[in-house]
Amino acid sequence: MSPSVLEITKDLVLAQIQAGTLAPEDMQEALRHIYQELRTLKSREEAELSMSAAGTAPALADWRKSITRHSITCLECGAHLRQLTGLHLRLHALDARSYRAKFGIPVTQPLSARATAALRRRIAAEVKPWEKSPTYRKGQETRAATAKKLGKKNGDTEEVNDHERCHSEVGAPARQD
Repeated sequence: MSPSVLEITKDLVLAQIQAGTLAPEDMQEALRHIYQELRTLKSREEAELSMSAAGTAPALADWRKSITRHSITCLECGAHLRQLTGLHLRLHALDARSYRAKFGIPVTQPLSARATAALRRRIAAEVKPWEKSPTYRKGQETRAATAKKLGKKNGDTEEVNDHERCHSEVGAPARQD
């Protein structure tokens, strides 16, 4: 059988007195305060247990309702933001992956307001950051060189790609026109 709240309170106060962190004359006030706090905690715990035993546990918040056009509501604290940043999620000891897992949010769903996500998509389409990567540039140079070698125009790269693919897989030399 688990010890009562009163026994736990007594043991805590005695331990504080023995450790020298509590003066014996402050014992009575400490007993009252600790006893009250422990009773509050116990009643909360019992309420949670009775709710889960009765099957009336609070439903998992619907994440779809938390994302609106101009804001996203943090399902942990209820804050309304344009984007759930890593900094905000760290306040709750979470990262984007664990937040999504906890609330059943798909990995492909941005943790930002719809307008913010649309703006980011539009900017990415205009800026085309993938075209600035060294790998992409090297591939473009290779395509252009192959097209020039085969005597094709710049816009006719699909035919060149098929030709390159065919000969690179077989290991045969490239045809020369």
